[in-house]
This record gives sequence, C-alpha cells and structure tokens, in this order.
Amino acid sequence: MNRGWHGVDTYPANQSKLHVELAERSLRWLRARATKSGVVGATEVGIARGYVADAVALASLQWRFLNHYMSESGFTRPDMHTGFGGWRDEAGAEVLTEFAWVFEAKATRPDFLATFGGRGKKHVNRHTPIGSLHWCVVPKNLGDVRELPAFWGLLEMCGQGLRVVRIARVFNVSQGLIHRFGYEILKRGRRTS
Repeated sequence: MNRGWHGVDTYPANQSKLHVELAERSLRWLRARATKSGVVGATEVGIARGYVADAVALASLQWRFLNHYMSESGFTRPDMHTGFGGWRDEAGAEVLTEFAWVFEAKATRPDFLATFGGRGKKHVNRHTPIGSLHWCVVPKNLGDVRELPAFWGLLEMCGQGLRVVRIARVFNVSQGLIHRFGYEILKRGRRTS
C-alpha cells in the first residue's frame, strides 16, 4: 500500500485506493508546477458548508504555467519591460497569483455523474466557483469535459502522472479566502484520524 500525503497507510471507508491515489496525484502534479515556495495542501478538506474537497492546496505557479493559465483565463499580462505590476482583470484590478486549488477525484463513472451529472442537489456547490482553480481528476476516458461546468479543468491519469485535458479557468479570489483555505489545510493536517 502506498503512503498518502500525510504518510498514513489507511484509506477512508467510503473511498477506494484509486480515489485516494487520484487525490494524491493531484497534489504531486501541482508540486511539479509550483514555484520554489512550494505547495501547502491536504486531502479531504472541508472548504465550505457541506463541501469536502478531495484535495485542496495553496500554491503559486512557475512563470511558464502562470503565463499560460492567466492568458487562457483572459487576464492582462503585466508590463514585461518594467517588471512592475501584476496580472489585471477586465476591470483593471490586480489579480492574486497565490492560488487556492480545489481538486475532485472521481474513480468511477457513477461517482463522476453523481457530482457533475446534474442529478440531485447534493453536489450543487460544485457548480459555482469557490477557489482560484478547480480540477476534476479521473482515470483515462472516465469523464468528458462537456459534462463539467465550464470553469472546471480536467486532469486524466497518464502513466504515473496526470495530463491536462482541459485547463481550469482562473478566478480572482480575495486574500481572505486564501487565508481560510490555509486554515482549513492546517486544521486537516493536524487531525490524527
């Protein structure tokens, strides 16, 4: 059995080994793209009432990834000649580039459809952005980007890693939300169960 993000060899009763592996891969995938300041993250983190995300992290991106994600999301690039100023939204407000990442691992087709298929109200909170970037993480050919809300990115298992099927849309979130995510990650990391 593989050691998890916190070095624990047990799986929650309601999750398969594959589900746990997908959540952990998402954090490893992010670490490879983050700046040297690193990634602070945890699995099974409560981020809102009734919303426990499979993995949550705080991280800034290396320039090549940041440039791609921000451009794809329609933000204006900073002035490269002076090096001053940051990314700007449509209204001209500066955008935080310390991101709150949300990952949903879906190991089975029924689980994917229960969350994103529009059935029932249990997962309706997944249809409104709550963080900076949202990713659904699945085995190969399990999910279709057309079934996800437009702001969700899709990561698919590929060998020992993940590949981007669709990039997540970046949302400009408040510093307060970043702090709240950080608190929830720290709180999750201190749990003994």
